[in-house]
Amino acid sequence: TNTGGTATAYINITIVDEVPSIAYSPNDLDLTNNTVSSDLPLSPTITGTGEVVSWSISPAVPSGLAFDASTGILSGTPTELLTRSMFTITATNTGGTATAYINITIVDEVPTIAYSPNDLNMTNNTASSDLPLSPTITGSGEVVSWSISPAVPSGLAFNNSTGVLSGTPTELLTRSMYTITLTNTGGTAMAYINITIVDGLPTIAYSPNDLIMTNNTVSSDLPLSPNITGSGEIVSWAISPSVPSGLAFNNSTGVLSGTPTELLTRTMYTITATNTGGTATAYINITVNEPLPIIGFTPDNITLMRYEPMDNATSVSEGGLVGTWSISPDLPDGLIFTNGTVFGTPLVNMTKTIFTITATNSGGTVNTSLTITVLEPRANLSIEINEYVLTRGEDELNFTINNSGGFVATWEVTPALPFGLSLVGGLVQGTPLVNSTQMTYTVWANNSGGSDSLNFTLQILEPKVIIEYPPLVVELVNGVTYAQIIPTLGGGVAASWEIEPALPDGLQLVNGYIVGVPETNLTETMFTVWANNSGGTSSATFMIEIDQPFFIGRYPVTLIVLDVYESVETLEPMYYFGAENDPQWTISPPLPLGMAFDNGTISGTPVLPQNLTTYTVQVTGKMVPVEFTLMIEVFAIQSIQGVENIRNETESEPYVVPEPESEPTFDFNAYWICPIVIFLMMIVTMMVLKRFIDEDEKPVLVEGAKAVEDADSVSID
Repeated sequence: TNTGGTATAYINITIVDEVPSIAYSPNDLDLTNNTVSSDLPLSPTITGTGEVVSWSISPAVPSGLAFDASTGILSGTPTELLTRSMFTITATNTGGTATAYINITIVDEVPTIAYSPNDLNMTNNTASSDLPLSPTITGSGEVVSWSISPAVPSGLAFNNSTGVLSGTPTELLTRSMYTITLTNTGGTAMAYINITIVDGLPTIAYSPNDLIMTNNTVSSDLPLSPNITGSGEIVSWAISPSVPSGLAFNNSTGVLSGTPTELLTRTMYTITATNTGGTATAYINITVNEPLPIIGFTPDNITLMRYEPMDNATSVSEGGLVGTWSISPDLPDGLIFTNGTVFGTPLVNMTKTIFTITATNSGGTVNTSLTITVLEPRANLSIEINEYVLTRGEDELNFTINNSGGFVATWEVTPALPFGLSLVGGLVQGTPLVNSTQMTYTVWANNSGGSDSLNFTLQILEPKVIIEYPPLVVELVNGVTYAQIIPTLGGGVAASWEIEPALPDGLQLVNGYIVGVPETNLTETMFTVWANNSGGTSSATFMIEIDQPFFIGRYPVTLIVLDVYESVETLEPMYYFGAENDPQWTISPPLPLGMAFDNGTISGTPVLPQNLTTYTVQVTGKMVPVEFTLMIEVFAIQSIQGVENIRNETESEPYVVPEPESEPTFDFNAYWICPIVIFLMMIVTMMVLKRFIDEDEKPVLVEGAKAVEDADSVSID
């Protein structure tokens, strides 16, 4: 531009984003089909400040994988096979494109294989319960082929398509290991089995295989034939050593028969069955005994009492003659065992004990049992006094329960004795520490012979209460003083309290304590308090005097005259009471609109005119209510010039107020009455304060919600 005008030219500016460089690590992925890869998800590494706008990959990723075109992240699990292929990944922004390359190979999963059982023991020409034997395949990879090495024995076949071993062996084979191989695109998996083929041989057994026989007596276990299991044919039988006299063993059938005619201690015999496949063996034990006696006691459970003779207990014997007798354990003192008989007088107690009596002859030993219990004679209890009345913590109980019977094993008492008393070895003693109504107690003395009992009654009284109040007259102030007349208590605990005459309103009797804030005046009065319990009644007296409280309150200005929209100077009350009395301030009727009342303080600006109105302020709380008044008038216009301003102060002269148009005329005599009342209140206040000062009392003057404490003298403005 110049004075001749303006010339214009144009340029174009294009700013594109920086193309970052990208890379992937690893960039050659070897994945397995249907298998989660630790390389995925695969995120790009971005170098540079340019922001990538979009991502793409070419060619499309295999099934199961996903490429995020917003982040360039490759993720997923492949679900199709893929030979090694290269994929081009492109990151694009306004500056151009960046390229990275990755290779992906997806091979089939190689499953794991196993055979169960993997150790086959078969019998020649015999179908095996283990065949056909199929592989257990774990994994999703598809099997391409199966093979086994070395070749299976004759009669068996291995399926190269399924890996199943089947057939019936037709040749013997010592234990040999076979390798089975599975193949697919992912590689090979191997499993191993062992095969053993033996000749057929039956198993033999005898039941029973432990024969106990009696000499010259037919046994119910004979003849005894073998149990043969299997298809092999037995060619011959044998037994070793030779059977005892009277018995015979058949070498063609393996049967044992006959009746024994000689004694034989327990002896083991080996029986052998043989065929071309080998030998089967079984074992039996043979014992041939002498006939035994038959013994027993009727009854076989005896209960005796110490020091009382018993009836003889004799064993009944049948069968073989008894050579010797024995008893175990030893009998208690006083009892004797001879030739199968127990007799005598027990001298000691004995718990229930089983004694084994043994009868022996040449054929062996037989036992029977005899149970004996020796009891202690029952106790026999007596008592001289069976009724007791005690005082808790004062009286001691001490008496012994007499027993003229057997020794006492344990003592019991029901219900349990009160705390402080105890029953020890028949002695009841102690000092009761708790009260109890009259109750009946049963004492048992127990021993093995039984129990004996007796009863006694017991009542435990509470000690009389010892009560004493302070001797001085307790002076309270109505509505002010919180009374706490605390007695000195001793002795027992009172069950109930009584007082006469009734306490003034606000005071109450609580467990001997006189508490509360009085709500009325009272001249000096004596009160009697009774404390009652099961031990009796006691009483004490105290004196109370309740004086009238001295609470005052007022405003320094009792007449407020304002114009509309003229703000009042904040007016705070002057009062004699403290915050501990929880003062609650109210005013009635409500102040003019625009003015506020807050805990006695008046403030604000009236917005409407109002005739002269008297307001009553009341203070309540933890004290006798206090009331005082003030008057407020609000003019609609400014005051007339030249007229002396007498507003907002206490006046001693009447003040003429213009007559409102729609309100009745106000009685102006109240103007000079208020100062007189206030003056009289000040005189009374000074007299009361002088009394407090004379009595070394220190009153508290609260002015404008501020306390003046520890004053030697007080004046009220």
